[in-house]
Amino acid sequence: MVNYQHTKHQFTKLQTLNLYEWTPYGPPKAVIIIIHGMMEHAQRYQDIAHYLVEMNFAVFSLDLPGHGQTGMDSGLMGHLPPTGWQWICESVLNTVNICKEKYPIPPLFLLGHSMGSYIAQTITRLIGNQLSGLILSGTSYESPSMMLWANRFLNFLSKWIDSDQEVPFIHNLIFNNYNKGFKTPDSKHAWLSRAPKQVEAYEKDPWCGNICTLGFYQELTLGLFALYTEENFQELAKFNTLPILFQYGSHDALSKGGKSIQTLIEHYKKIGYTNLTQICYPKARHEVYQEINKETIYHELSAWIYKQL
Repeated sequence: MVNYQHTKHQFTKLQTLNLYEWTPYGPPKAVIIIIHGMMEHAQRYQDIAHYLVEMNFAVFSLDLPGHGQTGMDSGLMGHLPPTGWQWICESVLNTVNICKEKYPIPPLFLLGHSMGSYIAQTITRLIGNQLSGLILSGTSYESPSMMLWANRFLNFLSKWIDSDQEVPFIHNLIFNNYNKGFKTPDSKHAWLSRAPKQVEAYEKDPWCGNICTLGFYQELTLGLFALYTEENFQELAKFNTLPILFQYGSHDALSKGGKSIQTLIEHYKKIGYTNLTQICYPKARHEVYQEINKETIYHELSAWIYKQL
């Protein structure tokens, strides 16, 4: 049995945090905070949440600023204002505080998918000592110099484009390339998953796949630059006993088939991390938790969490 709740937490005038909880009726063995990716929302993770609750874990997930109900409440769907990346990270930190207040004893894990994986790593720099494990799905390493160049290019465009204006040409420039590795893609979102029903659900979801604004991309590139600079990444070294699990597909276009994940793993090894586990799923694409073999992926995730306990 799953106890499901959707609650709103008002922190600032613009930040109404929409938080979703899937919890067992008894005391959980662990608490897992899921941080969703770009152009999606928390409720897409209800299947994995239900599975994890059956394993006696409590699961929390929030609609990030600019996404889902949080984006609707603020009127900023697909947009981040200046300091918006900080706003996103603070929303996750607020979620951590809510979880620890409700469940102060059980071990706490962060699970970040895609953009959520970058947020999870950024948060770990601040609260790594409060975590029992970090799970990164569909992640990648992004060159700081490339992110800085991209941010300067976006700032150059801001001379002609307002920050709250959607930029479809940037959207197409990024995401149209992701389908090129598939010979006969039946959808422009085929790169997400091999499961046609999951891709169809994504395309029909009004809170998925929306075109983001120039300001959103400005904040995203700044956030990635800040995460992967040598000085900032080195801050993670003080938590190098933290276990990290990487789950990804061999056909994930974002990570170039896992190549950039190997680069990221090497960066963690250089700063002293030894408890690193990677599971690559053959032929799986970007969203491993929405894949045709998702039950196997859920099982291996829960087994890894139990191992850390």
